Amino acid sequence: MRSVQRVGGIRYLMGVLLTLGLASCGGGDDGGPNEWSVTVTTSVGSGTQVTVDGTNRAAPFNTQWRTGESHTIGVPSPQSGEPGTRYLFDRWSDGGAQSHEVMVERSRTFTATLSTEHELTVTATPDGAGTVEADPAGTWFAEGTNVQLTASPVVGWLFDRWEGDITGDASPTSFAMDGPKSVTAVFGEQPGTVSGRATQQWDDAPLVGLVVHLIANGDTLTTTSDSNGEYEFVEVAVGAYTVAADAASVIPFGQFAPSREQAITLGRGEDVTGVDFSYQRAEIEVRTLADASSVSVGATVTITLELDLSAIPLPASTLTGTVSWDEAVADYTEGSANAAAWDDLEINESPLGTLGFAAISINGVGDAVVVGLTYDVVAIDIGATEFDPVLAELSVIDPATGGAVDLLSITTVVETRASVSVQ
Repeated sequence: MRSVQRVGGIRYLMGVLLTLGLASCGGGDDGGPNEWSVTVTTSVGSGTQVTVDGTNRAAPFNTQWRTGESHTIGVPSPQSGEPGTRYLFDRWSDGGAQSHEVMVERSRTFTATLSTEHELTVTATPDGAGTVEADPAGTWFAEGTNVQLTASPVVGWLFDRWEGDITGDASPTSFAMDGPKSVTAVFGEQPGTVSGRATQQWDDAPLVGLVVHLIANGDTLTTTSDSNGEYEFVEVAVGAYTVAADAASVIPFGQFAPSREQAITLGRGEDVTGVDFSYQRAEIEVRTLADASSVSVGATVTITLELDLSAIPLPASTLTGTVSWDEAVADYTEGSANAAAWDDLEINESPLGTLGFAAISINGVGDAVVVGLTYDVVAIDIGATEFDPVLAELSVIDPATGGAVDLLSITTVVETRASVSVQ
């Protein structure tokens, strides 16, 4: 009985000693002798990388290390994430440098904290139209950074709007970098102005109320001259234009100088000035022509009356009017006793003092329209005189309406005379 108890005591003692011996050897938490579970990762985790003993590893990286072993851990910086995003090393959870040696005596997780940056891409269109300045300057910005963009056009251009991840037409504009940003500054051609003055050619007074058109590609802008005769088109886009005076807005039967229409080309930000219009009233010249400057008593002299209408762009096909004559037209100028050397004056068999004409064809508008009318006079005594016509009436028939238009009220008349002496 005593022998059995001794054997049991020995077995118990051996079990105690074995347990104590294993504890002193430092066994790993996975049951293996001297091995510990180690994780090397980043604050971002999946999609980033760490380096372990010089080899890049996808985070998180899990491994087993023995007690007393020395290993090197690190993290690439910067490293790319999603397009337009990158990560930079900040610190390790154990306080070590970006790349440093570690030893473990227990299970450990080493975490590298990474900061996030986003890329800002800025362009300007069209090329050369302007620039964009970022404040703060740079391309990569820490997440959450407030950035201000200012668009600056060059001469001849204007900032129009932002396109892309930032929209609107304010410059400068501010936003937070909460992700990658791609922004385009859109510039437009700076418009210009077209201006001029309208005057009356005969007295240089302002031509008030002249309607002026600015025409391009079938589109028309319209304005009116003011009390000073001035007109202006503003905010005019770059391009080629025709500036046209509206003749219907002024008295008819006149012409503009240099012309009723003027071609111009407007550049970016340009002010085209001096597109002037001078309105010249239609002008009629009345001339008397004699076949002979000296005739004998009793001779018949043919006198021609000419109406020069070449300065009138007549929109008519017929001409009517009346010429009056001063009854003293035959007065002596050299002292003859006879006070009426031309008393026997006959004008196309009309009574003295009146010449009427009607429905004379002038064939519409002509470059040189001269209407000639002839009459005969008889000298009864010696002397000299001047034939002095006075255009009392002159009108045209407007083919558009069929009505007569009085030309004398809207035109200037230049009159010349012929001198005839009687021997």
